[in-house]
Amino acid sequence: MGGHALNRFFLFILVIMVPIFDSLTGLLVRGDTLSSGGIGTPSQLIRFALIGLSIVIIQSRQRYTILLIASLYLISMETAAFVAHQSIKGLLIGLVFSYKFVYAAFIFFALDKIFTKEDYTEQDILLLIYKFTWFLCVVFLIGNLLAIKTGISGSFFRSQGLFSSGNGLGVLIGVLSLLLRYGFQKGFLTETIHKMVYWLSLICLVLIATKASVIFLMVNLIFAVGKLPAIFRYIFLIIFISVVWIYWTPISNALQIAFELIIFRFEHKSSWLGFILSGREDYLDKAFSSFNRSSFLLLRTVFGAGSFLSYELPGELSLNYKMLEMDSFDTFFFYGLLGLVLYFALIFYCTRMAFRQSRILGWCSVTLFAHSVFAGHTLYNGLSATGIVFILLIIKHSKKRRQYELALQ
Repeated sequence: MGGHALNRFFLFILVIMVPIFDSLTGLLVRGDTLSSGGIGTPSQLIRFALIGLSIVIIQSRQRYTILLIASLYLISMETAAFVAHQSIKGLLIGLVFSYKFVYAAFIFFALDKIFTKEDYTEQDILLLIYKFTWFLCVVFLIGNLLAIKTGISGSFFRSQGLFSSGNGLGVLIGVLSLLLRYGFQKGFLTETIHKMVYWLSLICLVLIATKASVIFLMVNLIFAVGKLPAIFRYIFLIIFISVVWIYWTPISNALQIAFELIIFRFEHKSSWLGFILSGREDYLDKAFSSFNRSSFLLLRTVFGAGSFLSYELPGELSLNYKMLEMDSFDTFFFYGLLGLVLYFALIFYCTRMAFRQSRILGWCSVTLFAHSVFAGHTLYNGLSATGIVFILLIIKHSKKRRQYELALQ
């Protein structure tokens, strides 16, 4: 397979096959055929295939070195933890899970190589994001219908289609919606179909109805209203308040149906922090209680104990799902302060460079990483991690465009 054909094949798998395989994984997990976080899911297989293709495509000694060091570190952590816990199944689970930490790096390097080799402009990248958004939303909506028909889901609202994680799906579609709006702002996405897909992404966010989707909807609304001239902003505000005042009862009923779970958690919150963390503070207390009893506390604080052992003690090992669903604390327990420094360095770089490019891109980055820090479902979710990859690619290739424009002056 030639270089051009291989590049097209990689993009086909990323845009078309990944959403299908993720949806298939959700169907199998929710149908109790596979366990959540189990080994050998369709999602894992398709991402391992992408990693394999990435290795062929990247062709850069420097980037191979970076990926090799990162991979060896993760393997070493799981192997060291295995010496302590002595569970073969735990070792396998840890090794399989570890790829999620470097998956996004493989995809970023591969896409960057493809875009450079194929002379992709920033507009070409946004057109690819538009196609990915369109197909992802269609797969979600079809899965939503099938989920209701098969009895997996009882409602169109608070749905994740056939995907295994509604939270991760909401984060990704939220990011994609803001990237499409960024494309409108730059004049790269101007056709009616582009606007239709944007509105389709907002509809999907309403149907998913997680806290992440609500936040991204609000950010989209703020930018939409902020774009209007001052007089039209006031007119919009008056009309909005009037409609809400007149039709408050049906609107309230519709919102209660769509966002029932969020409203329930808000009404029964023990504190604002508890509402934001969705009760995770109890899990954090238990995790640190176990972690602090480790006989190798200093080593685990600096380097972590791998994704399988995490905060547990080798003598009190369980095979249960151990993620706290807060990427900040999960990173600390997995990879210690070293991993945490790299994690926050990524956040700082991505957010800083995004704001240099555009306010929309900047607030997209802030919303994405704020969710990552406090609610997870981002760094260790192969689907939503794609949002980070797209933001970084836009930052890098828009920088190349500006450098080219300056060279022509």
